[in-house]
Amino acid sequence: MPTLIIEHADQVHGVVLDGRLLIGRAAPGGIVIPDPAVSRIHAWIDRTASGFYIADADSRTGTILADVPLRGRHTLVEGDVIRVGPATIRYHDQTALPEGIVRMPTAHAHDLAISAAGGILFACTCGAPLWAPLEWEGRSGKCAHCGQRTPVPGLPRPRRPQAVPQPQRESHETQTCSICQWKIELGEPRTDCPTCGLTFHAECWQENKGCSAYGCASVNALVEKGSETDAASQPNAITEVSPVIIDETPEPFPVEMALLGGSVVASVIGLVAFGLPSLAVAVWGIIIAVKHRTDRRMGLIAGAVAFSLLGCGAGLWLSAFKWLHHPLAAPWQHG
Repeated sequence: MPTLIIEHADQVHGVVLDGRLLIGRAAPGGIVIPDPAVSRIHAWIDRTASGFYIADADSRTGTILADVPLRGRHTLVEGDVIRVGPATIRYHDQTALPEGIVRMPTAHAHDLAISAAGGILFACTCGAPLWAPLEWEGRSGKCAHCGQRTPVPGLPRPRRPQAVPQPQRESHETQTCSICQWKIELGEPRTDCPTCGLTFHAECWQENKGCSAYGCASVNALVEKGSETDAASQPNAITEVSPVIIDETPEPFPVEMALLGGSVVASVIGLVAFGLPSLAVAVWGIIIAVKHRTDRRMGLIAGAVAFSLLGCGAGLWLSAFKWLHHPLAAPWQHG
């Protein structure tokens, strides 16, 4: 019987192949690789008349064979190197493990249904491992590998609720916490998930309120059923909102702005039509008066000059008064 040599996290284990074997982060009875880069059921190995083959189970990161992503099924031959996440798996045709290699305990994944991660793990007739929620027991679904409809078998024994695990007091072997990814030192408190088998620091397990594996039944295992959850985890409550009244009445005509514009235009027109001619007449009258002091018309000329100056000054004063006392006067005029 051929063998597999698994290298992961500075540890080396061996497996003797004599039947179907699952590989994944939570592969029941198979090769368990507790790493976030590994899917729950990542790949599987099975036997045919021509030998053993390996196939990827639609994993997130893929199965690498000889540095090439695996497509379909590949019949294993001596020396094949398989990479599943950070783990390296080597295939050998030898019937016994090399000396010094510790054998990894495994169980064969046959057609019997297995309770895994809150659902049912079973095999399709094409050999692909499938997973279905517990409520699908007795129904049928379409296999993602061969496209055929496959019945979901029932569990071999009644389902029982998983007890909340208690942290172990000491760790007797070096492992990696599946939450913080730090090594669990010898003698350090740890917790093993009873559903998927991942290992955690006891403190990380408590803070995370259970397992961190996607789809595991022990996620939030420490949260009391029926207890109030944090407000942040609840959807935003729908509250009554006062109706917004939109005033569609058209804005009134800006009378003040029109008056201001008119006063400016009138001031300019008055200055051109009245102020400047009056000023010109006054200047002309002063010149005539100086040249013709003895002229009998001096009184008339002086009167015209006086009235011109008076009219020009009155026009300028009225324009300035109107501007200074208008409600839209310059800001500095309001103190």
